[in-house]
Amino acid sequence: MSRYNSLSTSSSPLTTPSPSSFNKDEIEKQIEEWKNKYLNKYNCPISQQLMIDPVTIETGQTYDRKTIEEWLKSKNTCPITRATLKTKSLARNVILKDTIDEKVNKFIKKVIKHIKMWSTDNNLIDLCLELISESLELIKSDDSFKNCKNELIELKFNILLNELNEDKLFNNYMKALNELKDLQFKLIKLKLLENKLINDKYLQKYYNKLMTLLIQLKNNDLIFETFTKYCKLSNLDDNLIDKILNYLETDEFKLDILIILFNESDYNRNNICKKLLNFEININNNKFIPFIKQLIKEINLKEFFLFNLETFVTYIYKFKNKIKEELIFIFENEYKNSNNIIYLEMLYIFFENDKNIELQLLNEYKKLNLLDKFIELYTKTNENKLDIFNLMLLQILQNQNKEIIELKTFINNNLLQNNNFNNELQEWNKQIINNFKIKYPEYDYVNIINIETPLNVKNEYFVSDDFEVFGLKWKIRIYPKGNSRSNENDCAIGLHLISLQYKNENEEEKEISSIEIKYSIDSINLNDNINDERNFTKIGGWGNPGFKQSNFIPIIKNDKQIFSVVIGMKKLDIKFK
Repeated sequence: MSRYNSLSTSSSPLTTPSPSSFNKDEIEKQIEEWKNKYLNKYNCPISQQLMIDPVTIETGQTYDRKTIEEWLKSKNTCPITRATLKTKSLARNVILKDTIDEKVNKFIKKVIKHIKMWSTDNNLIDLCLELISESLELIKSDDSFKNCKNELIELKFNILLNELNEDKLFNNYMKALNELKDLQFKLIKLKLLENKLINDKYLQKYYNKLMTLLIQLKNNDLIFETFTKYCKLSNLDDNLIDKILNYLETDEFKLDILIILFNESDYNRNNICKKLLNFEININNNKFIPFIKQLIKEINLKEFFLFNLETFVTYIYKFKNKIKEELIFIFENEYKNSNNIIYLEMLYIFFENDKNIELQLLNEYKKLNLLDKFIELYTKTNENKLDIFNLMLLQILQNQNKEIIELKTFINNNLLQNNNFNNELQEWNKQIINNFKIKYPEYDYVNIINIETPLNVKNEYFVSDDFEVFGLKWKIRIYPKGNSRSNENDCAIGLHLISLQYKNENEEEKEISSIEIKYSIDSINLNDNINDERNFTKIGGWGNPGFKQSNFIPIIKNDKQIFSVVIGMKKLDIKFK
């Protein structure tokens, strides 16, 4: 029946009733008779529960060890005779223990034999499961009943698998699975469930549980096998995919998972590419180039370009010549769809010696009356290509604030030395502040504040460096999405006062009792904001939820991420002590 040893059959024959003769009331009466015959006479006089480890005290009375030990912690008498005890020593009653074990074994054999019959009647399923649970509870702390436990568990799972209602089947099976301690045993039981499930909703939950178990068991072969089946489902769990990738030790294994994901599912191609950019693959790996050639043709370049610009360009540049045909295809195709010449410019940066690309770019510049720009680009081909790309990007996207974050990321990561570019960037920052002032003309103080945090660190909140406004020191705190002052989708941003010491223009210090201000904090693209009025009477502040995290994308620089916001502040009132 199972890989575990089953119980021996009873020596006394039993009359087996036919399914049609089952009567629930009679069965419950029969179970009570078994309990009275085999179990109840061996109950502990104190707890009225079966004695698992019977011990005898000096009065000759026998109790369960745990129960009498608890009694003797506060009393010095025999629970039955009430006689005062001279000693609290306990003597194990071996003969009684053997007798109890024999009776329990007979009881459970009867239970198992009859449950196999009763469970064929759907009206008796709940009774059978309850009886199994009671029997397991009876022997849970006694290792001598290991075989009985295993057979009862086996029987329980077989009954659960016969459930026709998929919702009830899954929920009850998962509940039973959680009761098991042994991971390998859990895995064996869980794998029996797959063939019973046909609904994507339940298979989704099943595979999530199974993959988590395989990760705990460190079974790579089964992970790949199971993940291939999992990819057939309609809605894949992004968190589970990341968990698998984080578990796998080598980048080659991670690549294999992404290839399975690509080949076996309709999972978003851009997301596959984003995950690929997170780790280093040896480009000589014979699987890598064929995979990237397929993948790059299916990504949405416009979406991917905007949100992963720096990573994408620097990653692809390393092996651009191996996928030249595919790069030309996607960039030219995107140019046709968008009429944004930046896609042709990127091709030229990738393949400056390709005369066909050069000629194509020249013709497009002529159409757009941008010959001066082409000459500028053409004469700078000996400079760092990423510098050139940044210069072009700044000119092309200058009036599109939503790309500022991507641009700044590029700048910070590529250590530009071009003075003209740095000057233009400073002008751009001025433009952001000016736009904010136009939007909020009432503010006395406006500035861009940066909050620098480590990568991949889940903190409750992150804080900016101190900045001084109205003679006082302040910080900005960010509470990422899902933290205590945020919710699952949005982050929270708060302004915090960090000192009550006011310093005037003459550097004279005095302490305030309160300062009332009005302030606004905007995302760097000015698409999202919080507005508030607060009276600060002590050090501290608030976290204001509802700030869209999608409008709050960090700049990635080395091993840190930098969040930028624009803040405006107006002093309404200040009181001194």
